[in-house]
Amino acid sequence: MHQPWASLLVHGIKRVEGRSWPPPVTGRLWIHAASKVPDPDTVAAMEDFYREIYAVDGVHHIDFPQHYPVSRLLGCVEVVGCVRSEELVCWEDVPQSVRQLHSSAVRGLDLCSLSCFVMPLKALLNMVFLELICLQVRLEGLTDFCWLCENPQKLVVPFEMRGYQGV
Repeated sequence: MHQPWASLLVHGIKRVEGRSWPPPVTGRLWIHAASKVPDPDTVAAMEDFYREIYAVDGVHHIDFPQHYPVSRLLGCVEVVGCVRSEELVCWEDVPQSVRQLHSSAVRGLDLCSLSCFVMPLKALLNMVFLELICLQVRLEGLTDFCWLCENPQKLVVPFEMRGYQGV
């Protein structure tokens, strides 16, 4: 798994892993960080993404990883289930903000159709902001299957090892 997503998953910040196939099993899944060094802009963008998502639920402090190591076994998560992206809004352990925003994204909030209505500028800007977050949620769950991950456990010292694709 590429960084920063691998570390975000074992730190419990990322709780849904999108794939084009359902998990072959549920239960413990060990997370290995690929050898590609993450781009600092990608790391910053993903941290900003999760700050925005959690802020909607009133969480304003997230302990992001200090480092995003590569070619390492980072820890594990428990895959507790799998849903299609349109069903993601029903998973209780997903923050309410993600469920609401994902639900809006699935319904396809269309700002163009709203432009014919007169509304205060603040309300319009709030809708634009929500649409941008919905777009990010769509990008996060733009796969056929969403693996639901709980009980993240990071290794105290990530173990250096070569990765092999596949589960």
